[in-house]
Amino acid sequence: QFGFSSGGPVVRNKTFFFASYEGIRVAREVIYNSVTIAPEMLNGDFSSSPRTINDPTTRAPFQNKRIPQDRFSSASRFFFPHILVPSAPGNRFRALAPQPGRDDNSILRVDQQIRNEQRLYVRWIRYQQRDDNRGYRPEVLRNQDLVQHNLGLNYNWSLTPATLFNLAGGYLQSDTVVLSPNVGQENLTDRGGVRGFPTAGREESIGLPTVTFTGYAGFSHPT
Repeated sequence: QFGFSSGGPVVRNKTFFFASYEGIRVAREVIYNSVTIAPEMLNGDFSSSPRTINDPTTRAPFQNKRIPQDRFSSASRFFFPHILVPSAPGNRFRALAPQPGRDDNSILRVDQQIRNEQRLYVRWIRYQQRDDNRGYRPEVLRNQDLVQHNLGLNYNWSLTPATLFNLAGGYLQSDTVVLSPNVGQENLTDRGGVRGFPTAGREESIGLPTVTFTGYAGFSHPT
């Protein structure tokens, strides 16, 4: 965290200024310790699972908890590469990835003594926040950039020793841009053969659907 401030007169007893800047840089990492499926499950072998694996057509358990590969749907096969597999013992996906943060805050103010009984100041604040956010695996990334502009005006007129006229106004503009190199590239639901997700007019939002597995890490792209 660092910054500076400065202020003083521009015109003696008439015009004054103040300016400041503050910056924050956060160096951090996100720790991955996700529970993954056993790799052999992608071949239909669920013998390591404590659950009973039933055939949805007959309701009878699959023999030895093994699903024949000719029963796999083409859609599920398509998404196999996106499923987390272990990188550490105990069917765990473990990794470290940088997730930095950055804040910038600037202030500028000018005060004007119009007459002995009249004063005016104008103030501008600019705030910017930039963050990198990691998804279910390190290469799934989302960048968020927030920029705010805050303008303020204040005018005081001492009409009499007992009467003060005050006029104040403010304006706030906030823009947030969220981008991801993983989103808007491919319509993976369509390529996988999953229908019912209209994307016309939302081409910049196509990508990987959100899929959850009970007891294991699922997958998704940033929203």
